[in-house]
This record gives sequence, structure tokens and C-alpha cells, in this order.
Amino acid sequence: MLWDYRKYLKLHPTKNDPKLFDKAKITKASTDGTYANVLFAMGFATDKQLSQVYKDYRAWLKIHHPSKDTELTSAQAFLFDASRIDRAKSNSALAQRLFAKWKASGLDEGPVYQKLWIMGLENDNAVYKLYTDYVLWLDKNFPLPLKSTT
Repeated sequence: MLWDYRKYLKLHPTKNDPKLFDKAKITKASTDGTYANVLFAMGFATDKQLSQVYKDYRAWLKIHHPSKDTELTSAQAFLFDASRIDRAKSNSALAQRLFAKWKASGLDEGPVYQKLWIMGLENDNAVYKLYTDYVLWLDKNFPLPLKSTT
């Protein structure tokens, strides 16, 4: 990731954006592991919110600025990207958007179940809840027609 950031800095000068890290500090951190630990020691391992920001940022970078050696993800595979599923398990707004994208892609409960099964549906209660929430969302937003009794 540090290498990707250095490439980004070369393309986007930091003179006009003081929010970015100082290029000299990043360069020094890339050659001195001790300095890198000091520079980036922000309580990452203990701060869940900071950890989530980092994971979201990595997912965003992977999508919007993939490196040349990164294998591009197909649109269908991106619907079930592990980082998106992890975020959707704890973020209901993201889950709702993901449900809409699944439905727009023609994925009803069967194909979604199969994809989530591969991702650990049987062992992870949060993934199972995500699936049941999708089924309930489908029932609410796309109800099946009632069967006639005659």
C-alpha cells in the first residue's frame, strides 16, 4: 500500500493539499521500518473505527485506483466482494444498496444464497442475517403475486 501511495504522490503534488502526508516522511518511512512504525502508529490494532476507515479506504482504492498488477474484478464478482460483504454486515444503509444492486442484476434469493454459502453463510451468523435481511427486503419491495384460490 505504501508503494501505491508513493505512486499517487508522484502523480498528484501535495503543495495544494496540506491534508496529505508529507512526501519526505513517506519516503523516509519506505526505507526505515522503525520510522514507519512511529509514523503510522495510530492505535490501528485497538481502534475499531480507525480500522474500519482503513478497510473502507483500501476497498475504495482497489476499485477506483487499481494498481497495474491488480487483477480487475468483474461487475458480477464485485457484487460479492468480501470487503463489501463485511461492511454490509454492520452497515444497514450499505446493505440496502447492495440488495438493490443484487436485485437489479437479476439475483433473487437462490443465487445470492449460493454465493453467500461459499463466503461462509453456514458458519457466520452475520452473513446468515444479511441473507435473511435480503429475503425480507425482497418480500417487502418485490412481493410475489398472491395465488388464486379458485
